[in-house]
Amino acid sequence: ICGWDLLTLGDDATLGQDAAVQIASLDDGHVVFAPVTLGAGSTIDVRACADGGAELGRESFLTASSWLRAGTRV
Repeated sequence: ICGWDLLTLGDDATLGQDAAVQIASLDDGHVVFAPVTLGAGSTIDVRACADGGAELGRESFLTASSWLRAGTRV
């Protein structure tokens, strides 16, 4: 696994079962790496996904099966 230095987890941040944090993606044939930030107390629920460049702020909650797109801040 590469790129863990691109993942920032705040205190008590949680990832639900089968949640995905995608720090790498394929864009027009190029591999692109981007950081993901999960603030303190935030949660990515079951089967939810956060793309590279996304930020889930303090105490935020991403609902089950949701997708936080690149460049989005909640």
